[in-house]
Amino acid sequence: KAILDINAQITAIQGATSEAVTAIEGIGGAIDEVSQLSSDISASVEQQTAAIAEISTSAQEVSTHMQGISSDIELASHKSHNASETAENLRILSSNIRN
Repeated sequence: KAILDINAQITAIQGATSEAVTAIEGIGGAIDEVSQLSSDISASVEQQTAAIAEISTSAQEVSTHMQGISSDIELASHKSHNASETAENLRILSSNIRN
């Protein structure tokens, strides 16, 4: 009877060990999956960081160009004003010469 009890206990221990191995393998698979997801997230973050840097650079370039355009518009406005004053002065001189 003792041998049967020992055999039953050994069988129970083997069954429990087999279940534990299966559970550990499942945990290992879950860890691998989490690791892969973490790598995917890291790669996505790197891509987004690069995209944000590119957008920031482009925005800075646009800002620089806009400042240049603004300066050009201001210069053109001053030249237009000067040309208008010169035209008015010529009109007055022309009127004086006729009279």
